[in-house]
Amino acid sequence: MNYHWNWFSYTGNDRPENQDYAGIAVVPNFLFAIIADGVFSNQKSGELAKDLVHILVDRAISQEKVPSSGDVQHWIKDAFRDLKREKDPKSSTSFLAATFSRDRILHTVHAGDCRVGMLNSEGGIVWRTRVHSLANALHALPEDELRIHPARNQLTRTFGTKRLCIAETTELHCEYPGGAALVTDGFWAGLPIELQKTAFSSAWKDKEIFDDDVTRLSVQWTDYPVIRTAPAESLYVRELT
Repeated sequence: MNYHWNWFSYTGNDRPENQDYAGIAVVPNFLFAIIADGVFSNQKSGELAKDLVHILVDRAISQEKVPSSGDVQHWIKDAFRDLKREKDPKSSTSFLAATFSRDRILHTVHAGDCRVGMLNSEGGIVWRTRVHSLANALHALPEDELRIHPARNQLTRTFGTKRLCIAETTELHCEYPGGAALVTDGFWAGLPIELQKTAFSSAWKDKEIFDDDVTRLSVQWTDYPVIRTAPAESLYVRELT
């Protein structure tokens, strides 16, 4: 059996450039995955998203044991010290990092509106992390309301260059037999529900273009022949063999 992953990222009509990035670190006893979505309204946020992905993947690939959520939080603090820019305009990015063993997704650390989801027995997607936005800051909202709430894009937490991010840890330790998907808000809030199900683990062939960038990184542990998206400008992959 092997880890499989599939990555796609499409630039939306309203975006002059795609500021979404992702990374994978594959070590013999775990897989580390991260997705990041630069905040469009802040300068150089795409660069920050890319830099954060590279720093965390490089830290993960150097580990001899499965990292705890506390380890990942420590990496994020170190990344802030490397990337803070006191005199430059603010840059910021949403991100979600997840650690997988062969049969379980162990934990996530995130800030902003990137999420991780898994398929349930009925083929629907269950989102396992909450969104850090004004829309649900005071109380939880049903998914159908959160998707269209006018304050959904007003984020209350991000990784930024001005002050240390207080990221949220979610301990999961649950099986993911149908795979798990790390996604940006363009996926979970921008795509129709049925299209989300279709595109959960493989890219769709539809030519329809949406307003926001749509990005998804799926991870599976399976005995099927290995299928992995090759590294690209926006997908940073490192593997110990």
